[in-house]
Amino acid sequence: MISRRLKSVLSKTGINPQLIGFLFVGGLSTVMNLGLAAVLVWGLGLRSSVASGIGYVSGVILGYWLNKSITFEAGDAKHSTVLLPYLLVYAISFAISFGLIELVSPSTDLQKVVALLLATILTTILNFVLTKFVVFRT
Repeated sequence: MISRRLKSVLSKTGINPQLIGFLFVGGLSTVMNLGLAAVLVWGLGLRSSVASGIGYVSGVILGYWLNKSITFEAGDAKHSTVLLPYLLVYAISFAISFGLIELVSPSTDLQKVVALLLATILTTILNFVLTKFVVFRT
């Protein structure tokens, strides 16, 4: 749970404490995703696409657990009612991100970075809104 004191400070600034928690959890999930993928590629010699997929799924699982229990304080929600919608949100997000990057079809390294940044911003906003209002309904 986000501490009452932190919630109080954030509420005075107008920042949604759940958004801060969601961004923090997303950061941890991303570190796990990339770290695990790196270990699988460099340590075990897996193909990068396979390692990336395993890392992504692991990051989504960690994010689910932390967002359910900490960010949205929905620990009492049954997995049977929130897990599938959560996974659908992230599958849709992945498809949108992939599609946006392919649509832009960047040709320079700078364009690739900009496309990745835009996709990340868009899907982070989408993930937060859908997770908050559809999955955990807080």
